[in-house]
Amino acid sequence: LILFQNNLSRWGWGSLVVLLFLITFGPFAIFYFAFYILCSVGGGFVVTLLFGKTNSEKYLEQCEHSFLPPTSFGINKCIEEMKEESKPIKIDRRLTGAYIIDEPLQQIIQFSLRDYVQYWYYTLSDDESFLLEIRQTLQNALIQFSSRTKEIDWQPYFTTRIVDDFTTHLRVFRKAQQRITERDDQIKGTAEDFVDTFFEVEVEMEETICRDLVCTSPKDEEGI
Repeated sequence: LILFQNNLSRWGWGSLVVLLFLITFGPFAIFYFAFYILCSVGGGFVVTLLFGKTNSEKYLEQCEHSFLPPTSFGINKCIEEMKEESKPIKIDRRLTGAYIIDEPLQQIIQFSLRDYVQYWYYTLSDDESFLLEIRQTLQNALIQFSSRTKEIDWQPYFTTRIVDDFTTHLRVFRKAQQRITERDDQIKGTAEDFVDTFFEVEVEMEETICRDLVCTSPKDEEGI
């Protein structure tokens, strides 16, 4: 009975406190009270977060200026090389030294790469270094050919040597024809007989030069 009376008195006093609170602060006071508590907790959390962030930044700044080693020179070098690689590639278009010849040759190289290399290479990679290497190889070959041709004295070649070679070829050809017609057997010779006779006459006239194996033997031409 005494315990029941104590519980009843507690509930009575509690109800009285709640009733007085509602009468004093209004029916929405409990929501305001909960909102105030939430704001207090949230504000404390934000203040703690900002305080910790500020201290962390100060600590990291002190560490950076105190005992952290300086940036390695190699990293800066790599960055510079990467920037240089991103620059557009410049191609030296000079081949023979004559613009009127170099431009058509450059067009031939460009069209050849476009028609025979680029159409299948771009299905494998977008890297331009391979195409650049091919272009430079072709240009180097043309430059070497141009420099070698400049070393030749073309005037005596066209006026003397090529004329002599042509006349010698005609003499050998006529002599071979004459030998075929003067054979005792009077058998009409075939084309192979005429070729053999031609080179026999060439050996007799030139003495040290014979083009038989080079001109008529596929085996010797292919180097088998």
